[in-house]
Amino acid sequence: MYLDVSVTRRSAWWTLPGAWVLTAALAWLLAGCGAPEVTSAAAGDAGATTTDATCAQNPGLDPELLPRCCGDRGRARCLPAALVPGRSAAMLAPCLRGGLCVPEAIVRAGTGYVPRRCRSFGGIAGACVSRCVPMVAEQGDLLPRDVCDDDARCAPCFDPSMGNASTGACEPASPCSDAGAIAPPPPITCPYTGPALLDPSALPACACAGTRCMPAGRVPAGQRARLASCAGGYCVPEPYIRSANNYVPRRCTAFGGLVGGCVSRCVPMVAAQADVLSRDVCDAGELCAPCYDPQDNNAPTGACEVPPNCGDGGFPPRPPPLRCPHTGPPVLDPARLPPCQCAGTRCMPASRVPSAQRGMLAVCPGGYCVPDEFIRAANNYVAPTCRPFGSMGEGRCLSRCVPMVAAQASMLSPSTCGPTQLCVPCFDPRTGASTSACNQSCDPGPREAPFRFAACCGGRARCVPVTAVPAAQRASLAAMTCPAEFVCAPNENLDPAHRPVACRATPAPLPVLGQLPAYNGFCVSTCVDRSFFERLGTAQGSCPAGYFCGPCRRPLGGSTGVPGCT
Repeated sequence: MYLDVSVTRRSAWWTLPGAWVLTAALAWLLAGCGAPEVTSAAAGDAGATTTDATCAQNPGLDPELLPRCCGDRGRARCLPAALVPGRSAAMLAPCLRGGLCVPEAIVRAGTGYVPRRCRSFGGIAGACVSRCVPMVAEQGDLLPRDVCDDDARCAPCFDPSMGNASTGACEPASPCSDAGAIAPPPPITCPYTGPALLDPSALPACACAGTRCMPAGRVPAGQRARLASCAGGYCVPEPYIRSANNYVPRRCTAFGGLVGGCVSRCVPMVAAQADVLSRDVCDAGELCAPCYDPQDNNAPTGACEVPPNCGDGGFPPRPPPLRCPHTGPPVLDPARLPPCQCAGTRCMPASRVPSAQRGMLAVCPGGYCVPDEFIRAANNYVAPTCRPFGSMGEGRCLSRCVPMVAAQASMLSPSTCGPTQLCVPCFDPRTGASTSACNQSCDPGPREAPFRFAACCGGRARCVPVTAVPAAQRASLAAMTCPAEFVCAPNENLDPAHRPVACRATPAPLPVLGQLPAYNGFCVSTCVDRSFFERLGTAQGSCPAGYFCGPCRRPLGGSTGVPGCT
């Protein structure tokens, strides 16, 4: 961000260069030819020649002899256009009945006119110029009155944003006199580090300390949206004002290791992301904002923009837009973010996490736990493709720290994924619905049709890979009609939200042994594989049809492993 205080064009601080020669040019326009009369005489002998130059002075005219103009803005009179030099004519307003509107003070004083000295915007030296001059009328609300008459405003003598070039406002009325001339200050280089060029205290203070209310006309339209508003203008940080825009923010290192610039906390875009930005080497009241946003095709943030006369300010050029997936060096450094409890993830501030991804991530103070691989690529990451069910189905390798992955870790296989990842299917193999695992970041999405588990046990179970079944439960599942390496698992056992139903049952009497005691347990599908003795010792009990009441304890002691018992 930089303060461009131009009004009529980008490189000018207040108005067009040379505009203020109006006061000097008009002061001698009454000479008929529009210029001082210079005469010369030669004298001497032996060929010697001397020159004696004198300037004809024009006493001016009685304004009462000329028609009034300028309305209620000020006091001015209409002069015939033929009496006005061409360079001055373009600066004056035309009169309705012909001629041009010239301020009375200049008409009356002629070449003797000397503009009153004053303090212009920001406290710099200036001269009083009539509001009847169109450029002053258009920008009168931007210039102070100071000691000027009620129909004049104080225009600056020199333009600090253009190397202290003269504006012409304070030049002497006649080119033959230096009366009232002000010595120009030395040229200004950028960045400027000398005494203050503009006095911030000459502007109203904003609510946020360290900023001042700059009139809207001095703030370019492209910068206004980045600044807080104030009465009639925008809150500009004082360093920009003191240097008359010859300011380059200090270079710093922003979050994730990005190159940044020190920007005032009073700038709304910085205040809104204060929890993301660090101070680094910045002054108190500033934070380090990145020059470019890697999550927005490396678009400039405005934090490192500098005025045209400051070159590049020492900041790197805009990097090329990131492609997705990003395969180059890391864009962000995960080590610069706080680690989350689950290894391989870092706490990314909430404002930097797309809203569509937040529901899939674990929360951390002020943000979400994002896997390192997404951080390194600034979210321009496509997870590796994997096979979640043996050689079947399509999936993506996602971090075990993602809550939906952690919740189903026992049902997911590592496949070809890394040590901290599991293979998550693109589609729910029970329903065919998308799991969103293959639609993260710039992932183009699944390339294959949804894979669904085949039905078995009369539709009450599904054929699942043996590897997807916890080792302790594999012996209780039969293949039935499933292909090799698959077993028939009850539908409810495939539902992470399923909660086993408690039951009580009394087994049928057995020969010799008689009536076995009643027991408590949980309902288990009859699709599971039970041994002969397990069938004798269990009963349907209070379970619905298609289920039996599985006991939690074996007759001779030990756990049965029935879901719900542990």
